[in-house]
Amino acid sequence: MGFNTVAFLVFLPVTVLVYWLVPFRIKKYWLLAMSILFYAWGEPVYVFLMLFSATLDYFCGRIIGARISPAASKAALLASVIVNLGLLGIFKYTDFIISTINGVFQTAIPLQHLPLPIGISFYTFQTMSYTIDVYRNPEKAEKNFIYYALYVSFFPQLVAGPIERASSLLHQFMEEKKANADDFRQGFRLLLYGFFKKVCLADFAGSFVNAAFGDIAHVNGLGFWLAGLLFTVQIYCDFSGYSDIATGSARLLGIRLTKNFNRPLSATSFRDYGRRWHISLSTWFMEYVYIPLGGSRKGKVRKYITNMVVFLLSGLWHGANWTFVAWGAFIGTCTIVEDLIRPHYHKVCDFLHIDNSNSFVLLLRNIFILLLVGITSIFFSAQTIAEAGTILGKMFGGLSLSVSSFSAAFAGLGMNMPYLLQMLLSLFLLDRGYRMCWGRDDALFSPAAADRRSAALRFETYLFFILAIAILWLMAASGNIQSQFIYFQF
Repeated sequence: MGFNTVAFLVFLPVTVLVYWLVPFRIKKYWLLAMSILFYAWGEPVYVFLMLFSATLDYFCGRIIGARISPAASKAALLASVIVNLGLLGIFKYTDFIISTINGVFQTAIPLQHLPLPIGISFYTFQTMSYTIDVYRNPEKAEKNFIYYALYVSFFPQLVAGPIERASSLLHQFMEEKKANADDFRQGFRLLLYGFFKKVCLADFAGSFVNAAFGDIAHVNGLGFWLAGLLFTVQIYCDFSGYSDIATGSARLLGIRLTKNFNRPLSATSFRDYGRRWHISLSTWFMEYVYIPLGGSRKGKVRKYITNMVVFLLSGLWHGANWTFVAWGAFIGTCTIVEDLIRPHYHKVCDFLHIDNSNSFVLLLRNIFILLLVGITSIFFSAQTIAEAGTILGKMFGGLSLSVSSFSAAFAGLGMNMPYLLQMLLSLFLLDRGYRMCWGRDDALFSPAAADRRSAALRFETYLFFILAIAILWLMAASGNIQSQFIYFQF
C-alpha cells in the first residue's frame, strides 16, 4: 500500500483510531495485524517472505541470547546473515549476475525476471542489524515474538525505511502511552510536509526529468545539467517525503522514528552531504561495514580503500546495475579527493584571508556540491553505462550558456517560465516547511512561538499546505504523477 493512495488515507485514520481505543495489551496485536495488511495489500505473496525473514532472525537471536556456546552463537549469526543476504541476492541480483556472465563469457543464459519484493533491501538490513547487535550483546535478544515481528514489519517504515535499530524502536512498543496532543500536531505537520514534498516537488520535477531522459538525442548539455539538478530535487523530495510521512504516521501512534534526512541540499562539502542524506543507511554501513573493516584506525590508505568498498556496496544496494556501481565509485572518489585536498584548501583560505564561515563562501561551496551531486544523478537515471557516457559527453563537451542554449534546454525538459516560477516557489516552501516541522524555537509552529503567533496564522498556513497539495495532486493526476515512491524499486 503506497502512502500516496486513497487506500492509505482510509487505512491510517482507522489504524490510529482503533490503536488509541483498545486496551494496551491489545495494541501490539492490532499494530502487527495492520502492518501485515499494509504490506500484503501490495505484496500478497511476498508478505510470507518478510515474515520468514522475521521468524528466522527471531530464533537466531534467541539462540545467540541463550549463550549455548560461542560456536552456536556464531552459527546462528552466520545463518541470519547468509540467509538474508541470500534472499536479497536471489530476488535483486540474479538477472544482474546472469547478464554480467553473458556479457563477459558470451553465453546465453536466460534471465529469470524475478519480481523484486517491495522493501526487501530495507527489512533485511534491519533484521541483520538486530542479530549482529544481539551477537555483540546477548542481553538484547527479544523473547516476545509479537514485539519482534512488529519491530520488523511496523508499517510506516517497513517499505522504505528509515532502517531502525532494535535499541531505538523495539522498546517503544512495550511502553504504555497515552494519546498526546503534541504527537498529533507534529505527526500532522510531518504528514503535510511529506505529501507536499512528494506531490508538489518530487512528482512535478520528475515530469521534466522523465522528458529529458526519455529523449536523450534532443536534449543539449545544459539541459542535462538542469535535469541532473532537478533529479537531485526529485529524489530528495520523493525519499525524504516518504520518510516524513512515515515519521508523521508513527508519531500519531506515539512512536518516534529516526530522522533520516537533515537538509542535504544545503550541504557545503561532500562529506557533509553524506552525513545529511539517508542517515539510517549511512549509519548502518558505518556501524556494520566501515568500522569492522578498520575504518580510519589503520592508516589513510586502508581508510580510503574501506571508504571505496562502502560506497561501492552502497551503490549495489541501490540497484542491480553497473550504473549504480559507477554512482558509488564516483561518490567514493569525490569523498576521498575532498579528504585529500581539505588541508590544502584551508591553507589557501588562511593565506588569502578567506573566512569559510562567510555566507557568500558557503553559498559558492553549496552550489559546487549541488553540481557534483547533479552529476551523480546521471548515473542514477541512466539505464546503461553507455547512456550515462553519452549524457556526460553532452554535459562537458561544448557546453554553451547562451540564451539560445537555455531556450533549447528548457524545451528539451518541457519547461516554461510559469513552470520555472512554480518550481522556485515550491523550493521556497520546502525551506519554510522544514522550519515548520524541524525548525528552531522561533519557528512558526514551535511551542515557544505559540504565545507570539496567532492561532489564525497557524491555521492559515496549514490550510495553505493542504490546498496546495490537493490542487497540485489533481493537476498531476491528469499528467505525469509518479505512481510509486522512487525508493520502492530499491
